[in-house]
This record gives sequence, structure tokens and C-alpha cells, in this order.
Amino acid sequence: MTETTCVEYTDAACATLLYHPPDTADPVAPPDPAALARHALAVLRLAPPDLRLTPPPDPGDPNTLVNTPTHLWLPVGTPLAPQTSSATDRGLTVAVEARLDHVTLTTDDAPAASTVCTPADLLTGPPASPFDPPACGHVWRTTSADRPGGRFHLTVTYHWGITWTGGGRTGTLTTTTTATHDVAVRERPVTLRPDP
Repeated sequence: MTETTCVEYTDAACATLLYHPPDTADPVAPPDPAALARHALAVLRLAPPDLRLTPPPDPGDPNTLVNTPTHLWLPVGTPLAPQTSSATDRGLTVAVEARLDHVTLTTDDAPAASTVCTPADLLTGPPASPFDPPACGHVWRTTSADRPGGRFHLTVTYHWGITWTGGGRTGTLTTTTTATHDVAVRERPVTLRPDP
């Protein structure tokens, strides 16, 4: 069996690592704790937190407006607890623990934008006012009406810090998971009337 995971060693490169369980009949090759850590990470299947958007994207009936913020937030009570896994080979067990380090928001509007949010930036519950500047979010400055499908794409990348222990050794890894949201952005005409 071969497990794969995307482990990002630098901010610029993401490498797909392969874990090949060694031949258990080979008494020469001892288990490698670092390889077991990558194996445990590969089978962890990290579940990103249940982030919500306000306003919620609705491509069928667009409700996101130009120059109006879109906020990302966590439902009340959503835990950001670490996620754990382990792998064992010939009596050696390595445990891994994954914690959400930060979130990157990337958009394809013009100019393209990228925003970095820490877990502390994420609201727990919807924003008190949808018009406040978002602690974690984006403001579209143009309509998406002329884009393919009439939508922009908001890519949310979750960056995880991984620690592992086993075989008398410890180490760290990083990995990412990604979700993409289609957001239709429209302009809404406003008619100003003089105060009588």
C-alpha cells in the first residue's frame, strides 16, 4: 500500500511524499520514525474547520455586492482542537498532532489578492455588522458578471503545523488543505433623493 500526502516544506513549494512500507522480512532496515510520521499524516485526512461566509455565496441569486465585505467566521462552539493520528511498524509507533496555524484567502478578481488570517482573527459567530471591515475576509471591488460563469473564486487554504514523536525522536512537518467557493458579485444601483 502506498500513502500520499502533500507536505509543504517551504512557503513556495509543496511536495507529494510517498510512504512505502518496508519489507517486514528484511531484518536490516529498521523502521524510520520520520517516514512513519509522514504515513500517519497521510492517513489522517485532515478535516478543515467549518468556516462560514457572510454573506453566503449564492450564484443562483447573487447577494454579494461590490465594495461590501465578505466575512469568514466559525460557528459558535466550533473547536479548533488538534487532530491526531499514529502509525506503527514492527513495534515502533509514531504519533502526529496537527494544529491549524493560519488560513490564506486567495481571490482571482483584479487585482488578485491574498489575505492571511490566524485562528485568533476568525470570528466565533457571524459578524455583528456585515458592513464592518472583516478581521478575516475580502472585499470585491468589481462585479463578476463578465467572468466565466459570472463568478469569482475564493480559495481558502488551511495551513497546518504538524508535530510528531516516536522512537525517541521528534520532528515537525507542515501540510495544507484547500477549499474553493464560487462567489457571484453584483452591483446594486442606489437612487439618492434629496432630503425634503
